Amino acid sequence: YKDERNIRMEVGQGSYVLITGDKAYTVHVQGGETTVVDLDTLPKLGALPPGHPPKTGSKPAREPKITKTGRTETIAGIKGDVYEVVDEDGKRYEVVLSTDKRVQVLNRAMAAVGKRMAQSLGAGVAEEIDRGMKQAEKLGYGGVLRAGNEFRLQSLQEKAQPAGHYALPRGAAPMKMPAMPAMPQFDPSMMNDPAAMERFQKQMEAAQKQMEKMQQG
Repeated sequence: YKDERNIRMEVGQGSYVLITGDKAYTVHVQGGETTVVDLDTLPKLGALPPGHPPKTGSKPAREPKITKTGRTETIAGIKGDVYEVVDEDGKRYEVVLSTDKRVQVLNRAMAAVGKRMAQSLGAGVAEEIDRGMKQAEKLGYGGVLRAGNEFRLQSLQEKAQPAGHYALPRGAAPMKMPAMPAMPQFDPSMMNDPAAMERFQKQMEAAQKQMEKMQQG
């Protein structure tokens, strides 16, 4: 991680997500062959069908309740404060947070990758990630060392990276992804709107036919 426009995150042996400038890529190297995919060329997740207005009047999600327990934990050699979190569904779990600048940088990198991928895939969560980052910074909680039993920092190292670390491999060009049909998103409120259900079914059939044509050639 250099800054939010220069990030490289390893996601498996020979694979990584690369953010360079305004672009985001996945890179996979195997057997001397390099495959690069421009995330902006991947199919977007569907939106509500045309003519069907988005739902309004739904209750806003409750803010999670975060309480400092007074306990501390040392994870990956870094001391952090233990907090109890009660999420919007009432589920309780512990998080260990640290104001160590290295952990905060790591968390910013992870959040930046998640936000950029959400923007590319049209997942509609980029704003939520950004809001969560800003809220955590405002409250001064710091970066995450542990979140329940699902996430735990194993180690953290700082080292200089070679030239070109945040650039695509030399000679590698992004694959040209075929245009994929946008899949409509189902909204349960359509069940009470026959016209919306009919539009949804027609769009699903059209998308299915388009995918069948692509598979055939």
